[in-house]
Amino acid sequence: MAVKPDMLCVLWSIGLVSMLTLCSGTPTPITVQSKAGNIMGFQENVVVDGQQKTITKFLGIPFAESTAGVNKFKKPVPKAKFTGTFDARTESNTCYQGSEPMEKAIEGSYGLKTTYSDDCLKLNIYIPGSVSTITPKPVMIWMYGGGFIQGSTLLYQPDGLVSYGDVIVITVNYRLGMFGFLRDSQGHFPGNQGLWDQQLAIQWVNDNIESFNGIKDNITIFGQSAGSASVLFQAMYPGNRGLFKRVIAQSGTPFSFWAIANESTSDQFIKDEGCVSTDVVTCLQSKDSETFVNNNTYAFGPVIDNDFLISTPSEIINGNSSKSQMAREFFLSVDIVVGVNNQEGFSAFVYFWKPKNALNDTSNNFTISHSLFKDQVVPNVANVSLPPLVSERTKAIVEELLYFTYTNWQNPMNAAALKSNGIALYDDAYMNAGTIKSIAGHAALGSGRTYLYELGFQTLYHLSGMSGLRGWTHGDDIPFVFGFPLLEWPNVFGKKQNFTTTEIQISKSMITLWTNFAKSGDPNLPTTTSVRWPEYTPSSQEFLTTNSSWFMVGQYFHPQRMSLWNDIIPSVIQQSVNQQTHVECTTKTPIDEILVG
Repeated sequence: MAVKPDMLCVLWSIGLVSMLTLCSGTPTPITVQSKAGNIMGFQENVVVDGQQKTITKFLGIPFAESTAGVNKFKKPVPKAKFTGTFDARTESNTCYQGSEPMEKAIEGSYGLKTTYSDDCLKLNIYIPGSVSTITPKPVMIWMYGGGFIQGSTLLYQPDGLVSYGDVIVITVNYRLGMFGFLRDSQGHFPGNQGLWDQQLAIQWVNDNIESFNGIKDNITIFGQSAGSASVLFQAMYPGNRGLFKRVIAQSGTPFSFWAIANESTSDQFIKDEGCVSTDVVTCLQSKDSETFVNNNTYAFGPVIDNDFLISTPSEIINGNSSKSQMAREFFLSVDIVVGVNNQEGFSAFVYFWKPKNALNDTSNNFTISHSLFKDQVVPNVANVSLPPLVSERTKAIVEELLYFTYTNWQNPMNAAALKSNGIALYDDAYMNAGTIKSIAGHAALGSGRTYLYELGFQTLYHLSGMSGLRGWTHGDDIPFVFGFPLLEWPNVFGKKQNFTTTEIQISKSMITLWTNFAKSGDPNLPTTTSVRWPEYTPSSQEFLTTNSSWFMVGQYFHPQRMSLWNDIIPSVIQQSVNQQTHVECTTKTPIDEILVG
């Protein structure tokens, strides 16, 4: 089964959470003088963890010029210094989403009304306390998820994280879909515009954050899903050296098969838009952005452009070429936390394999047959996760390996095991294998610290709305990192959410671990926690994990399954390539004929 772009967005945009706080008192205006000019924000009182706290907010600050007209599909242009005082007391416009259904999802599923615009490259700053009286604070810059085709800063209100964690949090809008990732094979468009947006925002923060009492030499970038892959991409761009020290990547890496797009997507898009003349750039820039949104059915994302991404992630981390040396050295120098939830593949598995007449059933009570698992689930995973142009023979071998590894041979027809193993298969293909590849390379060669986690609490709250889950699915960690359970009136998608005492404590501990790392590079310091999170090393391979209700230390992350994905399957593919190359050299058979079987 082919995975459509909109499906992936729905499945992997799950970091999107609407959080509301009840503010007491009238917001107090406050103006800061920065290198970007005078900026007016406001102070307000909020209730966090049962206590009234002050948070200072600066919303909708533009860090780049509008991307309309001649700036459309191009790298961002730094915003000129403000003349007068910029009013930063209102949330910014949202960047156009990758398709019209994605815009409706934000407005419908999340109950938010917003204006979509080309003038959307803006950021929000949240400061614990009064900016004029606090001591300088560490800074955390958030990149949202959404499959690179959906997302908005409107969906992330970090009051709990800011106040309880005592850090400055900044949320960033970046371009999505064709607006953020258009790159054709002819080089008319640069590609990775969305990554350049993020990079310019990081540069803006580094240039200006001292005016907001942030510590410019203590900046951590963090994100979830596509935002998680994004922050690791940022750690592979050597132009960021000196702009941040640490990275927290939650559920997504550059090694995830969905994180790198193909330029052919852009070529087909340009052709379908009728812009095949010599002046392709002018043709596309002259079109109204809304028409692209209404008509878009393409999968856009980061590409290897030999500029931002100088080479493949594998070559950058594990290679030895001089071309990627600076990128490799920078990646290995930063401190990183990389992790997943224990049922990352659940949402994708349910979407594709739950009976369609039961899609509205939130009980999670469904089963799959052995024939469905073997003949459809396994081939689907092999099809979407293998590189293009592998031979049918190679694909068949990989399918056999997957079927063998993810089958309970003591009882291969057991419905519960088929479902559980099917979810594990999606876990590994979508998230886990890439996570271990990223963490292992960094731990083996890096000078920066390396930490790994897998979380799976038995909580009542799940972003998917499903009940009866054994742990956390994709995105379930976001409300807890952002301190949602600590707010006086937690509200998710327009509905009040009641959190248990255990869930509140989980949120507090996660905030402490995350902000400890941001402050010191060690999640165990400066504030002590009830669990000590060990550093991941090639010899110990220890990581933070959980039982049903609390943290614990694990060792050796699904070693057999990870060896399959990161050692055995790549070896099978490489042997196939070597055999095909040998046949081509000896028989002069056209490569296109070899690759089809």
